[in-house]
Amino acid sequence: MRLSVRLLCMSTILAAGLAVHAAEDWPKWRGPRADGISKETLPDSLPATPKKIWSATIGLGYSSPIAVNGTLYAFATDDDKKEECLYAFNAADGKLLWKQPYAQGDVKDGGYKGTRATPVFEDGKIYTFGGSGHVTCWDATAAGKKLWQTNVLKECNTKSLNWGTASNPLFIGERLYVQVGDGGPMAVGLNKKSGQIEWKTEAKGQASYTSPILADVGGTKQMILLTGTVLCGVDLDSGKTIWDIPYASKYNDNGSTPVYRDGHLLVSNSTKAATMLKLSPTGATTEWELKDFATKFQGFILDGDYVYGNSAGKLCCLHWPDGKILWTEDIKLGPGGSIVRAGDKILALSERGKFSLLKANGPDHQQLGESALFEGANQLWATPLLYNGKLYTKGGTGELIAKGGNELICYDLNAK
Repeated sequence: MRLSVRLLCMSTILAAGLAVHAAEDWPKWRGPRADGISKETLPDSLPATPKKIWSATIGLGYSSPIAVNGTLYAFATDDDKKEECLYAFNAADGKLLWKQPYAQGDVKDGGYKGTRATPVFEDGKIYTFGGSGHVTCWDATAAGKKLWQTNVLKECNTKSLNWGTASNPLFIGERLYVQVGDGGPMAVGLNKKSGQIEWKTEAKGQASYTSPILADVGGTKQMILLTGTVLCGVDLDSGKTIWDIPYASKYNDNGSTPVYRDGHLLVSNSTKAATMLKLSPTGATTEWELKDFATKFQGFILDGDYVYGNSAGKLCCLHWPDGKILWTEDIKLGPGGSIVRAGDKILALSERGKFSLLKANGPDHQQLGESALFEGANQLWATPLLYNGKLYTKGGTGELIAKGGNELICYDLNAK
């Protein structure tokens, strides 16, 4: 009996230890909680040149990688074959498990070739949104077999945006929601099992590159949309507009997804900078505007009562919800640079290929190091992924590095 009890205790301790060290899945853009905060542990410094574990050529694009159950998924464009491809790799050694392509068709990319939106993994299925409007469902348990595909631009009889479609999908119940194009409904909801469009916004106009978000406003479920020209709250059942305010950028290219908590909505673009709104079940009022906090692509990271963001290439921190700027650090991110938070640290990747590590606890911050990895880069807009102690990012060499990179690379930041 004593031996059995002892073995039981040992197995319990071992299981607990494995649970502590198990990697947290990162199944969609900005992670499982859609907040840009990882449960991984970042080192206290960065090596001048991080150890490369593996790399793989995957094609062009700005889509970010995701990871589930030890498998890394990436979505990219094979420009030579005019195909958009979903890849699956063993995250540990980079072995290609499978690759599934489809003809991308005509893409209005404005010279920015490659995929835009990040894949989403749910219940063994992967969903992608391509630059020419294809929403595709793949079976991850059957080597990525394509289950259905719907082109939302064609189904809605709407034109492409100037730089293609690029709205990371939002999942609510049995539907996934994306922004669309120019001239039709600004967002649609598709049935996850069939791909059939079941829901549309009543309002029509120009969509944008931001993702829809869901807000519980006093018991009322609102879909928040930052479209090409308007910020609005939409009734989740009917698709009718509850409230809207003008919110256009210089080129109607809004790309920074808003963040919502407890009745407050923070939104920004490269022209109007940051605005805090107070929402009610029937409307929205502006509480403050801040011209010194302009985010172009990357959304905010809200951790506790502090907001971190890339403001025109500078890393900024402000207090939630009053908007007081606590500090600004010019680490030359460029407008497309991205950030990930883990513990009390922030890992930032500039659009020119420089990693910066900072310790940040609200009003206190400290630079811990930097690594310049990709010579000649200027459009690295994919967000790096922290997974199981490793860092995964888009990159590469040669002329393609200037267009978002054509390689998926795994680094060990802890290796000496």
